[in-house]
Order: sequence, then structure tokens, then C-alpha cells
Amino acid sequence: MKQTIIGILFFFFLTGSLLANTGNQFGIGLSLFYPTGISMKYNISPDLGVEGTLGYVGSRSHLHAQILYNFYKVPGSNPVNLYVGGGFLMQERTKKEKVWKWIKTESNTWVPGLRVPFGVSIFPGGKQFEIFAEINLNLFMNGEYGGSDLGLALGGRVYF
Repeated sequence: MKQTIIGILFFFFLTGSLLANTGNQFGIGLSLFYPTGISMKYNISPDLGVEGTLGYVGSRSHLHAQILYNFYKVPGSNPVNLYVGGGFLMQERTKKEKVWKWIKTESNTWVPGLRVPFGVSIFPGGKQFEIFAEINLNLFMNGEYGGSDLGLALGGRVYF
């Protein structure tokens, strides 16, 4: 697992260096809470971006990729955008079962799901740094490990 994470981090940084000449369209940073991890975003246009995060939710691994649409720009000196989006996620989920009176088992597996974020992004002092906050709904599509989660993510990204 550690080798996989190191390989993915290397890919993120390699991708960041390759896209460094895109004119502040590619950002990399950190996300906290749901999930806590490394976040990357590529702005396709002023209103549309692709975002992905690799991290953890509690002690469970989490990976998502989504498209974000800036549907409202707040007028003012610092660009403030409200956005909504949708995408896919893979998250490690735990199922607990009672086998017999005092005997319980736990099993973990990667479960696919859908992710719907709603948030705000702020660019203080220009387009080099972004602070974001979002509420996200996560719907998991596996019967035994399925369900839904509501999460909050806070973070920041530096743009190249």
C-alpha cells in the first residue's frame, strides 16, 4: 500500500511539473476532513474544472475525480466562485457482522460511488492560491457496503 501511495504522489508531482506552463490552470494542494489528502485541480475554462483527491476518511482510503462548474461569481476585488459538481469515487468501507453472541467480524473492501459537491472557492490576492470549502454527498453503490455519507472538505491549492 505504501508503494502505491508513493507511486501516486510521484505521478501527481510529475504531472504538476509537466503542466507548470499552463498559465495558472493547474493547482495542487491539501484537503482536510472529508477527505484528508492531496488535491489536484485543472481548470478547463473559467467556469469548468476537473478535480481529484487521494486521501483518507478516518482510517479508510479514499480516491475521487469530479467535474466542477462555477455557477456564480461573487462581484468584488477577490474572485469568489460558488460551484457544484459531480463525479466518481472509490472508498474503502467497513462492514461489521455479529457471527455469534460475542464474536464479531469486520471486513473492508473498496466500494464505488457517486460524489456531488457544493462549495465556494476564494482566490485571495490573485490567481496563484485558492482556498476552498465544500459540502459533499457521497452515495455508495454496493449493497452490503453501500449507503451514503455527507462530508465537509476544507483546503487550499497553489496554481502553476
